[in-house]
Amino acid sequence: MQFKIGIDAFLLGDENRQAMAAAADDRRLARARVHSHDGGVPAAVTHYQDRETPALLLVEVSRHGQEILEELAPLAEVTDPATHVVVVGTDNDIALYRTLLAQGLAEYMVGPVSARDILDLVERLFADPSSISRARTIATMGARGGAGASTVAHNLAWSLARNCEEDVAVIDLDIVFGTLGLAFNVEPKQTALDVLSQANRLDPESLERFMVRHGDNLLLLPAPATLNNPASVDTGAFDTVLDLVGRITGFVVLDLPRVWSNWLLHALLSVDEGVIVAQPDLANLRDAKALVDLLTPKRAGDVPLRLALNHIDRHRRSQLNIKDFQDTLDIAPTVTLPYDGQVFGEALNNGQMIGETGKAGRVQESFDTLAETVSGRQRGSTPGRRERRGMLASLMGR
Repeated sequence: MQFKIGIDAFLLGDENRQAMAAAADDRRLARARVHSHDGGVPAAVTHYQDRETPALLLVEVSRHGQEILEELAPLAEVTDPATHVVVVGTDNDIALYRTLLAQGLAEYMVGPVSARDILDLVERLFADPSSISRARTIATMGARGGAGASTVAHNLAWSLARNCEEDVAVIDLDIVFGTLGLAFNVEPKQTALDVLSQANRLDPESLERFMVRHGDNLLLLPAPATLNNPASVDTGAFDTVLDLVGRITGFVVLDLPRVWSNWLLHALLSVDEGVIVAQPDLANLRDAKALVDLLTPKRAGDVPLRLALNHIDRHRRSQLNIKDFQDTLDIAPTVTLPYDGQVFGEALNNGQMIGETGKAGRVQESFDTLAETVSGRQRGSTPGRRERRGMLASLMGR
């Protein structure tokens, strides 16, 4: 979930400043307005003499014990009632903790804090349980055109739906040349472009009606089958649709185009899992490395990127080996997909997934392995609640 809120921090220690900077770079705060200042409480009091306070205000105190209340008193005079004020201090004292919360503070954190502490705090204070996207989001993108990322996305979604027994949404974001409708042999009620263009007028129920249900657990949102459409996607509309579909499904699989743009970078930084699909040749290795080098630092703290090597042994004499990719990218392939032109061609012509052809074999095993890996679950398992640390629990554990 991404939080569209204002956050100001007035800190004293370098470790706390670094934690705030790291939290601000996290994708969950990509839509937040985060500003970090030096000077602690006195600087905050001066800053807000003629300004409104944001949704969340973090201040680091310099005093100890009951003297913290005296230090905070001037801040209370300039803080708006709706602002959540969080204090960072060094006293690990449960009595002080209770006193500060009784005075109306949203939280007291024992420093130095970490980026995860801050992100957990934001989630606890601002996440509305009724509006949280519960889905795990997965994006596939080809290192180069023709690598087979769409085929991987479609069959991955089919495997997730079968093995996890939950609704899985597939959204084709290749607005110009998407093949989702063709791959599943369906006629869309509304296309991905239609939905993105009216994102702000939708709710989860209306969005579900726009999607095509395929079998028991697959929901499809194909791209339009015409060329006179913009290839670009508005990032705000993308965030809205991803949030809405995430409330009605267990998984969302995004098929991303191989045309680099700012919205594509935004999408790759927004998802839980990113899968780069590459063929075993030098051009794919070069472009996969460019993607990994760009995305890995920006996704720090998230699940590492996955690599799916496709079309293995299609050109045996000239292909690079798996070790070349692993050594260059510092990523071991999650799966290697053998080339079988007959099976893939038959599936495409019949509007089927590989697992529906009756000739799946090793290829389907690879898709099942990829699905199990990106799902975070064992095959056949039921959904579980994600663990979250309560702030009080972290304080008591220090």
